[in-house]
Amino acid sequence: MPAETEISGRFVVLAADADALMLRAVDSARVLTLVDPPAFDRWTVLDATLISADALGLTMRAAAVKDHFTVALVTQDERPTTRSRAAAATLPVGGSTFLPRQDAGGTDVIALAEADHTAARQQLAADVEPIVLRAARLDVRRVELRSAPGVLTVRYLP
Repeated sequence: MPAETEISGRFVVLAADADALMLRAVDSARVLTLVDPPAFDRWTVLDATLISADALGLTMRAAAVKDHFTVALVTQDERPTTRSRAAAATLPVGGSTFLPRQDAGGTDVIALAEADHTAARQQLAADVEPIVLRAARLDVRRVELRSAPGVLTVRYLP
């Protein structure tokens, strides 16, 4: 990477400390180290321009941060919507589909074996990185996990 490399885009903070942030580029999945970082917590989404911080381009520095936000991840005891349950009924166990929303975001619908919906919802809630990355791609700030026998949904909401 040349010394003057500039990268603009959306990034998710994977790890943070006072000296550096580890970022994942949402579009390319590339992992970058940001030195002299602004104070952001893990799982913050940044719209930023980064420039090389060293001659080899091994570390980056924030040239500009245009926007930043966190994604609220909420586990709900509510049942998935009627539309989601109907979609799950057409899928084989383990199958999934995406139902877009008219405004922004959408819902991932996953068909489950009848008895395992609560454990599946808890397991999914523990795996934060892919959920935050997908929310960042969809440009949403709230994610709701819902389940019922036979279905698990991940709702990406503006």
